[in-house]
Amino acid sequence: MATFSLSRPQSMYATEPQYATGAEKAGLAFRGYKATGEQNTFGKIMSWTPALGLAQNAMARNYAQRIGATDTWENVKEDTDNRLMKQGVMAGAAIGVAGVATGNPQLMSTGLSMTSNFAGMLAFDQDEGTNDDSNYIYR
Repeated sequence: MATFSLSRPQSMYATEPQYATGAEKAGLAFRGYKATGEQNTFGKIMSWTPALGLAQNAMARNYAQRIGATDTWENVKEDTDNRLMKQGVMAGAAIGVAGVATGNPQLMSTGLSMTSNFAGMLAFDQDEGTNDDSNYIYR
């Protein structure tokens, strides 16, 4: 008889992930997210739109909480920092353009610095708290 077994027993305390189902998926899709809380194509495009990306994220969080999809809510909440970083990139670009338009080197430098800082944070945005099987959701 084998001393060790490679199979593990199912935990009696494990629960299924609480994702959106059925018609609730359409409500989340309208708000830019898939049932798991990952951005859909509409959400990825809207996340770069100033202010609307953050509003869309807040609407999706409220909706996921209202329908009781707790794991979806967690994943959408984890996406808030991603949306804020994209807003920072856009703000830095706008400040840089304003500096070029006015010929102000201080403003150009500030805009470039702000854009590069937020772009760097965005590039290395690793999701440590997602409830996905792979423990990482591509944004």
